[in-house]
Amino acid sequence: MPTPPRRRPSGVRPRAVEPTVDGMLEGGIGAYRVLRTLGRGGLCDVVLATREPGTLRAIKVLSSHHVAEGRLNPMMEWEARVLRAVCDPHVVPLLDLVPPDRFPAGGGTPALVLRHVPGVTLSELLGSLRRSGRRLHPALAVALASRVLRGLHGVHRTLIDGRSLVHRDVTPRNVMVGPRGRVTLIDLGLARPSGPGFPWVGSTYMGTPRFAAPEQLLGHEVDPRSDLHGLGAMLWEMLTGRPLIPPLGLPAVYSTVVRGEHPRAKELVPEIPAALDAIVSALLSPRSLRPVSAALVHAQLQEALPEARRVTSVQLGRLTAHHRDAADPHTAAWLGLRRAS
Repeated sequence: MPTPPRRRPSGVRPRAVEPTVDGMLEGGIGAYRVLRTLGRGGLCDVVLATREPGTLRAIKVLSSHHVAEGRLNPMMEWEARVLRAVCDPHVVPLLDLVPPDRFPAGGGTPALVLRHVPGVTLSELLGSLRRSGRRLHPALAVALASRVLRGLHGVHRTLIDGRSLVHRDVTPRNVMVGPRGRVTLIDLGLARPSGPGFPWVGSTYMGTPRFAAPEQLLGHEVDPRSDLHGLGAMLWEMLTGRPLIPPLGLPAVYSTVVRGEHPRAKELVPEIPAALDAIVSALLSPRSLRPVSAALVHAQLQEALPEARRVTSVQLGRLTAHHRDAADPHTAAWLGLRRAS
């Protein structure tokens, strides 16, 4: 393997603007002191916090406007139950739970204390590659997908009420790539056992429509194969350098997902091996034609592209360096990043 490029001395890079902490969290969360906001989502915020010097935690709380509504309170309690049940090194673990009586600002909801996972999301990484006019080498894409599949296997083998757990929001933004190459599946807030839904969800779809399986958008029951569709959409994007479904308006996205009419990845990038292209196509097929498990897809990918087994954690970690400095040609060359067509 080539020697990794040394980081070049550079001037002071512009520092990203850190989101401010919501006023309701300024008093802390239980015994934890809030340092800054890591991210804001449609339902929840995640903050970086500490209780002991040198120990960082990510704490997930309902966003302030949802706290005021009160209708989503059971979701936090459910996610805590899910995280306690899932035990897999490729899934972010629950470390502590701040109960409502120690978190008055939560409006009766607990705060979830999670392991802080440093790095960037796969969504951020793919975005920086697009902006620099590059895409992943197929071996890197398969190596990343294989690690996500290990996390999905851990989720799917978890039984709650006797039913297999389904993540239900497998997207690049819910995959963290660490500076040492560790790939972690995050955000199990929408995870449910396969089968009928839950009363507080009702008929409203929650998730990311562009990565959802058709059965999810149609309100049908889901199973582990629904997550594999999301993995397929993610792998298609990693291989081609462009999203499977562009960020159109919701009606157009729903229609495109339900129709399931997508070009083959190999049509856009001829260098993609035919066996790999066939796997991606199967993942995006109607549910009855998809592979039945994450473990099976993992094995198929390793057989289709054996060189992916030689991709190291060091190489995956260097992808985060490319995200920080996408203009660095040395890192791009060492990683074998392709010019986007």
